[in-house]
Order: sequence, then structure tokens, then C-alpha cells
Amino acid sequence: MSIVSKLKKNELKLVAEKIGLTVPGDAKMIDLNRLIEESDVFKEDYEFVKSVIEQVLEEVKTQKSQLNGEIELERLKLERVQAELKLAKLRSRANNSETSLNGGETEASIDFDTLKEPIVSDKMFQTIDRETAAHINIKQSGDWFRPLQLGKECDLYFTSSGAEATLANIRFKFWIVNGRSKVKRVIKQCIKCLKVSAKGKNQMMADLPSARVSIARVFNKVGLDFCGPFLIKLIPGR
Repeated sequence: MSIVSKLKKNELKLVAEKIGLTVPGDAKMIDLNRLIEESDVFKEDYEFVKSVIEQVLEEVKTQKSQLNGEIELERLKLERVQAELKLAKLRSRANNSETSLNGGETEASIDFDTLKEPIVSDKMFQTIDRETAAHINIKQSGDWFRPLQLGKECDLYFTSSGAEATLANIRFKFWIVNGRSKVKRVIKQCIKCLKVSAKGKNQMMADLPSARVSIARVFNKVGLDFCGPFLIKLIPGR
């Protein structure tokens, strides 16, 4: 098999142009193959044509890698624009929330870090990130603990009443970010909850002994006589 037959159409055109051949505009792959193989350069200096083919393949490979790099760069730019739009949307929501809480007064600017600590009403605690981890107390004079521990404490405090009831009781006083998932995670790991909600096992009955299920000869033919004589023992004074 000739080395030319392994090339694609665009590669054949480049090879033909580099060895000084005139390529017709409507030439097909078979025409390009025949044009190169029947040329004087191919017949007289095969090694030169081979080096040209290797050079063309290397150029095509380089162009393809550059194109992939440009596509990846455009994708990263698009992701950056999407992130900036999302950040602007979050800032707008934070400004609107702050405006409603401050009676219409807004600050001149807001940092991205403050978005992780939205201002809430006086009856609720601030939500903050993991590093500063808000320690919240559920009972008076109790220990301070993190939001995940809050779900565990509430679950035990409200006698394992389930995820929805536990979350509802928490939200009377506290507001945890992603509270539903945190409470469900705690309840899923709660041993007491598993014991309460565990399904009982039905005892499997063993097979009856063969004597209980086999027909005995004495009981093969049985019946009840409603018309036969009745023997009664007479007892004086009865």
C-alpha cells in the first residue's frame, strides 16, 4: 500500500502543492492520489515526497492542537462569564435583601465574602461559612455546637419525631443553611431512630411433622350417625 493512500483529502492537497503540482478545484481523493503517484517527483525522488508527507502530517497535527487549545480557551472564557453573571445575580439579591432589612438604606458596595453571611432579622442567627462555623445553642445553659450537631441535638431533644418535625421545631428559632439535608443526614445516622423505625421480623414456621399431615388408616372412613340408638345410663334420682 502506498504511503499516499493513507492521507486525507486536505493532506493530499497540501502535499501536492508542496511538491509543485497544480491541484484542480474539483479534484477528489482518488484524483489527488493519482496526481501525486503519477508525478515525476514521486517517481524520481520518493524519499523527498516521503519527507514532505511527514512535514505535512506534523503541520496538520500542530494546527489541530492549536485549534483544540483555542476551543479550550474559549470554553474557559465562557465559564468565567457565567461565573461573573452568577456573582452579579447574587450581589443583586443580597442588595435587595439588605435594602428590605435596613428600611430602604443600602451600602455603597458589597464584597463576595459577605454573600456567605447574609444579614437576617434579629430573631435569627447569621449564617456563616465552615471556617467561622456558627455555634448555636438550643437549650438554656447547654453546650455550644455546630449546625450539624444542632440537628443531632434537636433529634434527641424532640424524641426522634422524624426529619420534618425536627426541622420544623428547629426553624421556630434557628435557620440552618441546607437544614433539610443536614437533619436527614443526622437522623439517618441516629441509632435510636433506627431502633424506633426498624421493621419487625416475622418468625418463620417450621414444617409440621409427617405424622400431623399424613392420613391414618383409622380416619380413612369416618361419619356421623344421626339416627342410630342412643344408650343412656339411668341413674337413680336423676
